[in-house]
Amino acid sequence: MSMPLYIINIPRCKDRRNHMERLCRDHALECRWIEGIGGKSLKDRELKAKYGDDILSKREHLKGRSLTKAEIGCVLSHLSAYQAILSQNPKIACILEDDVLFPDHFKTLLQSIAVAVEQWDLLLLGHWSYPMPNREKGARGKAFGVNLAPINKVTYKLTEPIEFPFSATGYCITQAAAKKMINYVFPIKAPIDWYTGSSGSMLKLRILSPPCVLPDFSFKSTMTERPISMCHKPKRSWMRQHLHNLLRGMIHSVSNVNLLPKKYGLRKNRFYYFSFNNVPKK
Repeated sequence: MSMPLYIINIPRCKDRRNHMERLCRDHALECRWIEGIGGKSLKDRELKAKYGDDILSKREHLKGRSLTKAEIGCVLSHLSAYQAILSQNPKIACILEDDVLFPDHFKTLLQSIAVAVEQWDLLLLGHWSYPMPNREKGARGKAFGVNLAPINKVTYKLTEPIEFPFSATGYCITQAAAKKMINYVFPIKAPIDWYTGSSGSMLKLRILSPPCVLPDFSFKSTMTERPISMCHKPKRSWMRQHLHNLLRGMIHSVSNVNLLPKKYGLRKNRFYYFSFNNVPKK
């Protein structure tokens, strides 16, 4: 089964497009371009008229801040990719942002992932967990017996996340899941990776371990409006960090849903840091 590659690029970011064109050319990959929406092009009046006054409201799950226009533009860009998948009708697709890096065997890896499509609806190729982001290691996942054939001495596993997996830099998605995600995202209340990371309540959400898509930090982020406190966490003392890791391990070991308050959104031993009221059923 073929898997078309969709790349999101804001038209003014020509250096990023050149970067991705070079990567695709070097790896013999054909891509389809999705015109991204930059936060600078969004106006308050237009946003409120189209998506309601609530679009710029402050959110409790965002520590009392409102969504930035850059975050809203990012969500709308991924929605454009979902709509392109529905209109062009591929059964599965891979979506990448334009500031990523991937290994030389990426094309072969996508072919192996396509063969295992029955095991996933949305598969995150790049991910990390809070509060200790390790993008090369990624969020922790629970194996369920699905290993891809070793590629260049690397064994990739399809795992079920046991930590909330942040990042939407690269992922594979089925056509049916893209349709569900369009309904799930509206009304827009959070950054796009909060939606992809919480989609396990309605989809077969899987993460690739280890991750194969990493951000290219040589590019300046288009999400610079995001408060520094959301991107860089203060360093903890070794004792405080040890206690934090111990508590997190205890949370993951909980097997009875009723032991945690409902606000934590524990579902099937997956610990989500937020939940929305408009989560569709599977």
